[in-house]
Amino acid sequence: MNVGDRHYRTIWLSDDRRSVEIIDQRWLPHDFRVEKVGTVAGIATAIRDMWVRGAPLIGVTA
Repeated sequence: MNVGDRHYRTIWLSDDRRSVEIIDQRWLPHDFRVEKVGTVAGIATAIRDMWVRGAPLIGVTA
């Protein structure tokens, strides 16, 4: 996904290499928000609350 002049993947490893960053898809297409998730509980919340959508992305996130 391109936003401005930057390309984003839907999920990527954070610079600290201890968490992931995801595009919060609940806000698309009206807003673009990135969430940093660093715990199993945070990942579960992201999946349950549909921050991430689609079987491939849910699988990668899990």
